[in-house]
Amino acid sequence: MIPRPTTRKARTGPVAIVLALLTTSTLHAAPAAWYRWESQLDARRVCAQTSPGAAWTRVSGPFRDAGCRQPR
Repeated sequence: MIPRPTTRKARTGPVAIVLALLTTSTLHAAPAAWYRWESQLDARRVCAQTSPGAAWTRVSGPFRDAGCRQPR
């Protein structure tokens, strides 16, 4: 049988290791891409990250900026 740790230092050791691993493995998320969308009803074009609705078709992208000027 393995004896249980009785000191505070022995109990916090594994917790400290887990916290250290969690903080060093952070994810680096990139911002969502922008796309140019065209209306199927009146051919208007907008720049958005997601579809403005069912009557819109994605025509170009991805872009880095909200003006759909800088290609990704």
